Amino acid sequence: MKPFLKWPGGKRWLVSRYSHLFPKKFGTYIEPFLGSASVFFYLAPAKAILGDSNPDLIATYSGLRDDPLAVEEVLLTHEMNHCEAYPSAKVLQLFAGF
Repeated sequence: MKPFLKWPGGKRWLVSRYSHLFPKKFGTYIEPFLGSASVFFYLAPAKAILGDSNPDLIATYSGLRDDPLAVEEVLLTHEMNHCEAYPSAKVLQLFAGF
């Protein structure tokens, strides 16, 4: 799975350039600065602890975990109403009460 968000300070570049440096085996993956979750999606760990200081972002990922079809519906509605290539911070606000 690939990240569905572009995020300031994202680690997508790290995965594309330096993925060979990531460990092949590890226990629990811990990500305190989730952002677009590039490394998490690349590693696809069996067990992970994900965090971020942005509660809307965490609500979005919680929504993906708990009800991915509802998230898909919100994103499709957003796409139909806006001409943006990637969901914006406004989309994240939709998940604040998710």
